[in-house]
Amino acid sequence: MRTLLRWHKHNRRLFPWRSERDPYKVLIAELMLQRTQAKQVARVFENFIDAFPTLDDAVTADPQKVSFILKPLGLKHRIPRIIHVLKKIAVEYHGKIPDDYHRLISIPGIGRYIASAILCFGYGKPVPVVDVNVVRVLSRFFGITSSKRRPHTDPAFWNLSRELIPENKGPEFNEALIDFAAMVCTKDPRCSTCPLSQACHYFSLHKTSSYIS
Repeated sequence: MRTLLRWHKHNRRLFPWRSERDPYKVLIAELMLQRTQAKQVARVFENFIDAFPTLDDAVTADPQKVSFILKPLGLKHRIPRIIHVLKKIAVEYHGKIPDDYHRLISIPGIGRYIASAILCFGYGKPVPVVDVNVVRVLSRFFGITSSKRRPHTDPAFWNLSRELIPENKGPEFNEALIDFAAMVCTKDPRCSTCPLSQACHYFSLHKTSSYIS
């Protein structure tokens, strides 16, 4: 996976929540990113953090102001969910976002993916962060499939991703996989420009096809 990290060094996408390892910013970003494009989230995220730079600021703010800032994202159910998650952390964890997986997923509104993202991107821990896009990359590259209806919940992909994480490179590796899925190994893969193609199972099966030549 060193090739992937080298690729990412020159192709990393820049988003405001990536500017620093801040669990609060990671949490807000991930709650916003659910079913929403990163480009759409970026401006709303910046407005939210400008208005509520800390979790305590968000919890004590006028709910109508919070709702107004979040409104451009759509999905009305997301607004009360975000408010509820933040209040839960404020009450049960005194405003400090847990750095423990089991405590995180005990909070309604935080599932395995968001919990893992917080641990990795917020706390720098070497844990896998696997969504449907990461599964697409791993599935194609290694030539593996899942029998589960929702492959991104398959422990096999989480375990594989965990094994691939280079030492002391958890956040960098996971960001690289996410960006690679968004920029190269897309639904219509750009195999002709892929730096991993020569070792890729999918490419070896389809390299004579015109759409990846």
